[in-house]
Amino acid sequence: MSGDVENEYFSDGIAEEILNLLVKLPQLKVASRTSSFVFKGKKANISTVASELGVATVLEGSVRQAGGRVRITAQLIDAVSDTHLWSETYDREFKDVFAIQDDIAQSIVDALRMTLTPKERRSIQFVATSDAKAYDHYLRGRSFMYSMSRRDYEHAIRMYRQAIELDEKYALAYAGMADAYSHLYRYADATPENAAKAVEASNKAIELDADSAEAHASRGLSLFISEQYDAAQIEFRDAIRLNPKLWEAHYYSGLAYSSKGDFEQAVGHYQKAMEVNPADYQAPLFMAQAYASLGRKHDEMKARLEALGTLQRHLEMNPNDTRALYVCAQNLCCVGEQDKGLELAERALGQDRDEPVVLYNVACFYVHAGDKDRALELLESAVDKGWGDKAWLETDSDLDSIRDLPRFQAILERIN
Repeated sequence: MSGDVENEYFSDGIAEEILNLLVKLPQLKVASRTSSFVFKGKKANISTVASELGVATVLEGSVRQAGGRVRITAQLIDAVSDTHLWSETYDREFKDVFAIQDDIAQSIVDALRMTLTPKERRSIQFVATSDAKAYDHYLRGRSFMYSMSRRDYEHAIRMYRQAIELDEKYALAYAGMADAYSHLYRYADATPENAAKAVEASNKAIELDADSAEAHASRGLSLFISEQYDAAQIEFRDAIRLNPKLWEAHYYSGLAYSSKGDFEQAVGHYQKAMEVNPADYQAPLFMAQAYASLGRKHDEMKARLEALGTLQRHLEMNPNDTRALYVCAQNLCCVGEQDKGLELAERALGQDRDEPVVLYNVACFYVHAGDKDRALELLESAVDKGWGDKAWLETDSDLDSIRDLPRFQAILERIN
C-alpha cells in the first residue's frame, strides 16, 4: 500500500522484492506478484485474502518515501486466528532500504519458526546492488514492464539504463533491460536491433552473475525470440535449477516449445507455471491452445473453463486490464459465450487500439467468432504497427481456420 501515486512504483517494488526473497525458500509456498497484487488497494479482510491465495499467513504493510527517508511498516498475520505473529515499523534513510528488506525477510522466518541452512539464509539477503539510487531506477523500470505497451517498454529501458549508469555491475538491471527489449521486439517493434540488444544485455547479466535465475531466464527469452529454441531451453533449464519457483522460466519455456510446434512439451511447462502461480490466467490459456493443436478437445475445454474462473475474478478487481479483457473474450467465445466475449474484445480494442499485441489477440477472438475478414484486417494492422513474431503466427491454433487463406499467407510474407 502507498498513499502516494507518484511513489507507487516504489511500494510495489519493495513488496515484490520481499516476495522474491521469500520464494527462494523451499519450505514456503509464496503467492506470486500476479496473485497477491490483485488485492492492492482493495477492501478485503485477511481471511478472504488468505483463502483466495491458498495461504495460511499474510504479510501486509505500507511504504512511504520523502525527503531522502523511507518509512516501512510491516505485519505478519495468522489468517486463521487473525493474530499478529510479528510487526515492525522502520523509519530510516533511503540508503538503508536494503537492510530493511533483509530484516523483514529474516523476521518472517523467525516468526514462522523456520530453521534455515547457511545457504538458505544467504539466499534471503539482498545483494543485487548497494546503490540506493540505482535500485530506485530499477524499481521504476520494472513498474513499466506489466502493461505490454511499446511506450512503457521504452520507458523501462531508459530506467534500467540509468540504473546501470549508477552501478555498472547491476546484473538484474541488465536482465530487466534484456526482457524489455525482448518484449518490445515480440509485441511492438520487431527490429533486428531490438533482438540483438536483448541478447547483448542478457549476456552481460549472466557475465555479472552466473548464479542468477533471472539472468538465465532473460537470456532464454532473448534466444527464444530469435528462434534459437534449443539454446533457449538450456537457459530456461538453468534458471529452473537455480530457482524452481521462477514463474517466468516455466512460462517462457512453454511459449518457446509452442513456437517450435512441440506442444506436448509446452503443456508440461505451462502446467509447471500454473503450479508456481495458480492465479495467473496466461499459462492456462496457452495450455488450452496447445491442447487444441494436439486435437485434445476435452482437455482444451477443461483448461479454458478453469482459466475463465481465474480471469473473471481478476477482472472483478481489475476491470480495465486490457490483456485480461481480450484473453477472457477469447475464452468466452471458445466456450460458446460469443456475445459476452465480443463486448470484452471491443473494450480491449478501445483501450489500446494502437498496440500490436492487442490487435493480434482481438483478431484471434474474431477468428473464433467466425468473422475471418475482421480477423485478417486486425492482423494486417498488427503487423503494420510492429508485430513480428512470425513463428507464433505459424503455430498459433487460434488461427488454424484462416491459415491457408491467401490473405493470411500474404501477412506472413510481410514479416522479415
